[in-house]
Amino acid sequence: MPPLRVAAVADKGVVEDPKLANDWTLIDGLQRTTCYIIAVLMAALGDELVEMGCIDEKIWQETFRTHAAKCDVNELLHRQQQMEVFYRINIAGVLHFMLLLNGAQRQMTAKIQLELMNVPLIKMLQDEGIQLVKEQDKAADYKLERASFKGSNLIVGVQGYVQKNPHVMTNDEKESFLSDEREYLEPVEDMGDVIKVLKIITGSLHNAVLQRLDSTVLSEGEVFTTALMAAAAKYADMTSFGQLMEALKRLVSDVESGKDPLALKTYWEVYGGIKSGKGRKIRSIICSAFLEYFRGSKQLEWAENAPDLRIGPSIARWKSSVRL
Repeated sequence: MPPLRVAAVADKGVVEDPKLANDWTLIDGLQRTTCYIIAVLMAALGDELVEMGCIDEKIWQETFRTHAAKCDVNELLHRQQQMEVFYRINIAGVLHFMLLLNGAQRQMTAKIQLELMNVPLIKMLQDEGIQLVKEQDKAADYKLERASFKGSNLIVGVQGYVQKNPHVMTNDEKESFLSDEREYLEPVEDMGDVIKVLKIITGSLHNAVLQRLDSTVLSEGEVFTTALMAAAAKYADMTSFGQLMEALKRLVSDVESGKDPLALKTYWEVYGGIKSGKGRKIRSIICSAFLEYFRGSKQLEWAENAPDLRIGPSIARWKSSVRL
């Protein structure tokens, strides 16, 4: 087998000499090592594993027994395994190699990597009662429940609030984590305010949008929610956190009462009218529209915040009230 990549670590995550390491962690090769160990166990214990219920008897008889009988167990147990040892490496460095240099055939997606980098934040959100689904826990045919958010999208949304930036994205956030060598064991920001905002957006607001408008615009991706979170942070910075909470409560109340403050039909028309740079432009439009709403507008003014778009007659009426 190819060499295994292992890291020598200490209580504080760094050792100068691997001989002094009090712990080891496998960076790359877990899958093939596990398969090798299982094969050795079947060769050595075979029928006993069937009796213990570790192997299905039919599969053992039809697939593995003939091959296991040909193995020399003593020879297998005396084989040496090469190891490539990493030391002078901290926890973030171990994570870097695990996520980016893993030699597995199936590449780990950026969203899964981001969730693994933010395990404490994911746990904090779950402990607060926020419904989320982790990418690494999903089966291939899993369909996201309408009431749930993807964990990776909420991580990006949190950063959108912390940075007051609607343009935070999964890949950028992942690379920032690695380049800045941020510690992943605990959140570094005071999360009190952002959690309160997120609980409204993923809770009462999302529920109202689902029930009244039958829309998953908040939970279906990272773009809308991240831009909304950035707008919320900017408004709180311009006024106060208390005024932001009042504005969010007004938004929930308006949706619940049927006033249609989100004007989603207009939003989708504006979205469809963007022909290039859609992701960046729509994030800016969403952020600006929510800022205007928080300041007192009765509806999110999508067309006013997309002045360069060619718009159809159904939204042309919005142009008549552009405020310069």
